[in-house]
Amino acid sequence: MRNLLLFGLFLFLSCDRVSDKLTTISEDLDFNHTLNTSNTLKVEVFTGFDKDSFRVFDEKNILLSAKIDELKTLIDNASRNGYDCCTSEDFIFKFYDDTDLIDSFSVSTTESLDYVILYEQGCQYSYSINKKDWNKYFKEIN
Repeated sequence: MRNLLLFGLFLFLSCDRVSDKLTTISEDLDFNHTLNTSNTLKVEVFTGFDKDSFRVFDEKNILLSAKIDELKTLIDNASRNGYDCCTSEDFIFKFYDDTDLIDSFSVSTTESLDYVILYEQGCQYSYSINKKDWNKYFKEIN
């Protein structure tokens, strides 16, 4: 009976780890799908608050797919993190296939001195990107 309980516990813990791994793979596939199917990137830059205390963003169109490819390289070199809550939203990256919005991700540049956080808007996963690499990338698209 004890062996059966231990086997059940082992099976339960193994399934939980497999589930976590499958979730990670699924999220990575979603983000890679977003990057691979988009041909237009629109960046919204936080500029302040309006008179009613709503956040105001200035939109910039970036039509170069080369910049999306460079972002792929930044992500490949970034560390992937899990749930990320309550970070600031300094930029919003919106990925389009022509005129259809595929997905959008938020970017926080003020949470850390060393890295930038690019996170899925539901805050379920994020990437930490080296701030020097990010500044070079963003300077070129700005």
